[in-house]
Amino acid sequence: MHHTIPLNYPSFILYFIRQHWIGLILIFITSILTIASSTTFIPLIISYIVDTLNGINHQKDAFSVLTIPLMIFIFILGALEIISRIKGYLFGIVYPRLEASVRMNLFAFSL
Repeated sequence: MHHTIPLNYPSFILYFIRQHWIGLILIFITSILTIASSTTFIPLIISYIVDTLNGINHQKDAFSVLTIPLMIFIFILGALEIISRIKGYLFGIVYPRLEASVRMNLFAFSL
């Protein structure tokens, strides 16, 4: 049985991307979420915490005023960690399958 594989580079790459498109899209989405939230939300929450600390008059009010921003900060860090773990899991599943697909098709093509 002779497999037909595209012979130019863009078609060759797209041939294998089409086979694993769901996993690659999920990796792309988790990467974008990680980058976007770590570069926008974390500095925003930290600046809000610093501004809140600058506006506090009494030391007794500090904890009650900072409770919500600190909870949001901890939630965002936890969400970032979970998204990063999901991305790592997807890397561990998708890329070996993609590599095996390329190897097996090229091996079948060469026979």
